[in-house]
Amino acid sequence: MSAVILLQEMQLRKRLDPHAVQEEEEELSTGNENSKDRTAVLAIAYHNMGVEQEFLRSYPAAILSYKKAVNFAEKNLGAEDGITQNLRNVYENAKNELDVAVFRKKKAAGASTGSMTQIPAKVAKTYGAQTTKQ
Repeated sequence: MSAVILLQEMQLRKRLDPHAVQEEEEELSTGNENSKDRTAVLAIAYHNMGVEQEFLRSYPAAILSYKKAVNFAEKNLGAEDGITQNLRNVYENAKNELDVAVFRKKKAAGASTGSMTQIPAKVAKTYGAQTTKQ
């Protein structure tokens, strides 16, 4: 719960005083152990927001929160950090699941109307479907 409060406070400060947040982000990137822990907590808070949004079936918002978690972790912890890699995996999996859900929904809608729908090439490649050309 405290991670969400920290995240809310940071977002509120960003709106009220953008320069203060910039100073805080510079402090986080100094590399001491306390700031690394706090950075990890904030990245995980973004991730947890995504989990809750996914539970509420707000999938685009969940994907955005997962992406924010990855970006924040990469910027402050580094791309090779274990937390960053786990967050990136969750983001990629969620994005792929959303692509598949959209593909299936479009396919079902196309079958019911009898028309061909345009599907993303990435999804088509993954599932062996054919894309239509316009």
